Amino acid sequence: MVKSKYETHVMPYFDDIFFWRSHDWDLVAIAAELGIAKSTFLKYKKEHSDLSDLLKKAEKAKPRYIAIKAESALRDKLQDREVEEVQQEQWVDKNGVITKKHIKKIKKIIPADTTAIIFALKNTDSERWNDRSQVEVSGNVSMSNPYENLTEEELRRLANGIDGT
Repeated sequence: MVKSKYETHVMPYFDDIFFWRSHDWDLVAIAAELGIAKSTFLKYKKEHSDLSDLLKKAEKAKPRYIAIKAESALRDKLQDREVEEVQQEQWVDKNGVITKKHIKKIKKIIPADTTAIIFALKNTDSERWNDRSQVEVSGNVSMSNPYENLTEEELRRLANGIDGT
């Protein structure tokens, strides 16, 4: 008996499909990775509840993946990082022929991100790093409107800059 593409190209890769979708792959990329058209993948999603359920579970797992990525990026920004920048220089003679090439490697230090440090401190040790002050207000606050007793005509004159006196 001949197996369908669903059985050969999709079902054996359920674990991969879950991983890809939960790691923010779109359905076009997943279908391409499986070697099927997007339309075929969408058809399988409609026809097979097991695939549909798998994709729904993967969608629910996606925010956790994004949070993990964000936490990792924040950790990277909390410390100085060394990067190597490569620059290529070349000298050309008057005929346009390259006479000499030189590759320069420059090491740079990217300092830790101050904003990331503040964010991390306020969220991990808020008792020591919370700069919010507690202000208590009591009593009555009244706001009076100096224009409340004016007529509409007087208000229009004021708005147009016409002095009525």
